[in-house]
Amino acid sequence: MPEHTQPAVPVRAFWSGTISFGLVSIPVDFYAAAQPRHTAMKMVDAEGHPLGRRYIGASGGKALANDEIVRGYEADDGRTVVITDAEFESAAPETSRDIDLARFVPLAQIPPSYFVRPYFLAPTERARKAYTLLAQTMERTGQVGIGRFVMRGHEYLVAIIAEGGALRAETLRYADELRTPGDVGLPAATAPAKKRVTEFAHAIDHLLEKRLDLHELDSTISTLPFRGIKGTTGTQASFLALFDGDQEKVKELDLRVTRALDFARALPVTGQTYTRKLDARVLAVVAGIAASAAKFSGDVRMLQSFGEIEEPFERDQIG
Repeated sequence: MPEHTQPAVPVRAFWSGTISFGLVSIPVDFYAAAQPRHTAMKMVDAEGHPLGRRYIGASGGKALANDEIVRGYEADDGRTVVITDAEFESAAPETSRDIDLARFVPLAQIPPSYFVRPYFLAPTERARKAYTLLAQTMERTGQVGIGRFVMRGHEYLVAIIAEGGALRAETLRYADELRTPGDVGLPAATAPAKKRVTEFAHAIDHLLEKRLDLHELDSTISTLPFRGIKGTTGTQASFLALFDGDQEKVKELDLRVTRALDFARALPVTGQTYTRKLDARVLAVVAGIAASAAKFSGDVRMLQSFGEIEEPFERDQIG
């Protein structure tokens, strides 16, 4: 029997809020980024009729009406503490549609175990430009916005992550919600021999002069000029024709492309390629990194031959 593909159900936003930090406010809609793979099951009788639910008091066996049911929790000493609706309301977080970002941190600083549930954030029509700018900036810098928001009466800790030009919200666990390896009886990590740590640190200190490569790389990247939109022959004739000879528009296009590609400046006049001087400058930095890598690997190999460092040989390891 041929399979019939069901039409895709349109995804709808289930909550709306505003990303806020400093003087910036960006209205967004929340969409679920994950969907369950299992089919929801219902409790029915043998003929398929739905069942109702009743709560029975454990002490007297009496069925309770809805207005007789309250909420409570079990204390450490075993007592059940009843909480009234008024107490719940007084402790409830203040209703707000703001997603207040308190700080920005590198994504690598958030362990995967802290993530709970993902949501896609879509901008409203008037906020598209601000949304795109924020997403591009966060993605380029590798930063994640950390904040809080209140949704349906609950306060959540959230990370706003930029990926592929879009923003995604990941609700987070708090640190006290996570167990440590020690909590489940896993052994603590063993420290290597102090002598080997000292010797290896000495070898690394000897190689720290190679951090000059990083300085040279950063300097080259930050000061390297953009070739600009000069065409294959090194001129802007094709762009002048496109803008009916308007030189100012061509200059403005050159400036915008330069900024979009994150260059500080563009060369005013070029040939078909960069100058050989610039090529030599870039190659010199690459050659310096290669020389440092060769020196580092040689030093590590020498330390290994002296027995200062070694690779643990596992029981089942071959070669």
